[in-house]
Amino acid sequence: MIRRAQTSDLNHLANLFETSIFGIGPAHYSTLQVSAWAARAGHMADRIAETFDQRVAWVDWDPLEGLQGYIDLERDGHLDMFYVHPESARSDLSRDLYLSLENHAQSVGLKRIYAEASEAALRFFSKHGFKSLHRRELDIEGIPIHNYAVEKLFHSKE
Repeated sequence: MIRRAQTSDLNHLANLFETSIFGIGPAHYSTLQVSAWAARAGHMADRIAETFDQRVAWVDWDPLEGLQGYIDLERDGHLDMFYVHPESARSDLSRDLYLSLENHAQSVGLKRIYAEASEAALRFFSKHGFKSLHRRELDIEGIPIHNYAVEKLFHSKE
C-alpha cells in the first residue's frame, strides 16, 4: 500500500537501501562498486531524518513484508532517493511510487523534477519522460562509480 512516509519508516530505510543495491546493482556495477555504494546505507536514514521536514516522501508498506519502496522529493524538485525491493523492481510499484511523486510535483507548481539515476534506474527514468543530461563520474571511498544527471520538465498548462 502506497502512503505518505512517516519518520518511523526511516528505521527501515537502510535495509531497503542495501537490499535494493545488492539485488539490482550487480547487473550494472562491479562487486567493489556495489559494496561501496551499499556501505552508505547506514547513514541514509540519519541524513534523511535531518531534512525530513524539507521533503515529501512516499513508501510502499506491506504488512507482512515491511518496507518495499521509498521515494522522496525535495522542495526544489530534486528526487533524492528512490529505492524498491528487487522483487518489486519491475512491477507496477516503481511506477506507482513515481507517479505519486510526479502528481505532487505538478500540484505544487514545480517546473521540473531532476535526479541522479544509477545505471539500473536510467531506463526507468527514460521511460517516464526524463532526459539524460550527462554521465557523472563519482568516487565513493576511493572506488570509481557513475550515474546520470536526469531531468523532466513540465510544461505550463496556460
